[in-house]
Amino acid sequence: MVNIIEYIKSVSLFQSLKEDEMELLATRFVLIDEKQGDTVIKESEKANALYILIKGEANVVMETDQIEFVIDELQPGQFFGEMALLDNKPRSADVVCKTDCKLLRLESSDFYNLLEQHPSILKGLVVELCSRLRKANAKLKGENNPRLYID
Repeated sequence: MVNIIEYIKSVSLFQSLKEDEMELLATRFVLIDEKQGDTVIKESEKANALYILIKGEANVVMETDQIEFVIDELQPGQFFGEMALLDNKPRSADVVCKTDCKLLRLESSDFYNLLEQHPSILKGLVVELCSRLRKANAKLKGENNPRLYID
């Protein structure tokens, strides 16, 4: 049996919550299993949930001109799906399971209630979004990719 509270405690986003608040929040999450190759989030879909990866690995993938780009690699303890919930826009990328995965899913209505009751969580979201933006910028600059020059 998975102890949802222990996983929630390990996620930076929820570390400002008190124990009883985490216990209440844990009742709102749904545990789901996905197989390698399954798509958890599909680009352009309407957002309906936030996810936490608790076991396995997943890739954040975008496709442009029929070329697939891995934007980020997700590890246990990371959350995803929050961006489309925050700006009420369609999903910006696919999230595909690189291995078999266990995830926690929080429905959008529960996510919004959480933000209303605990606005301090917004600070954690902003920090995470800034970190992801910087990481994406670094990839665009090629800082994380070797450069190939051809004469």
